Amino acid sequence: MHAARAQALGQLGRFQEGLEAFAVNASLQGDPADFQGACWCAQRLQDWKVLEAQADLYLARHPGLGEPLAYRGMALTRQGRYAEAEPVLRQALAADARIAFAWINLSCCLNEAGRPGEAREAATQALQLEPGNPEAHSNRGRAWVGLKRYREARPEYVAALASGDPAVVANARLNLRTLDAYLAPAAKGIRKP
Repeated sequence: MHAARAQALGQLGRFQEGLEAFAVNASLQGDPADFQGACWCAQRLQDWKVLEAQADLYLARHPGLGEPLAYRGMALTRQGRYAEAEPVLRQALAADARIAFAWINLSCCLNEAGRPGEAREAATQALQLEPGNPEAHSNRGRAWVGLKRYREARPEYVAALASGDPAVVANARLNLRTLDAYLAPAAKGIRKP
């Protein structure tokens, strides 16, 4: 009964209430689905400290699963703690390489660490699991830019525009304007210094 209520609250967009209901259920039942629901609600709220705490509780109860590590890695990534997040995400992917959001966050960490080749590969892994994922396209676009392969970056940012997320769309538009300004002289045969 409580699980159905928690799920309904989350589906209605009442994420704070859903988080609280899932967290209570998780503490009482210990069901991975309740921990997953609590993490999902915290993610939707973009409350990265709460996501980290929920992931840690999930991990304490279910240490063999990759998903709680992936949620922890996401929380660390979103807090800008990239060096901490990378090994957690790699551990999550070693446990379950089918977690697309772990690949996406790993790609972000690798971009931040100045390792665009690895970041491109991680984003490509994410896109194999979730074709068309706008965040993965954006990360892969950033990796192409880091590799100075600007023409390859452009279609990635165009694909990221499909996102309904205003932050992803705004970022993709900004990157496209920058790329287009950079590529325009090259298209006319003018060399950039």
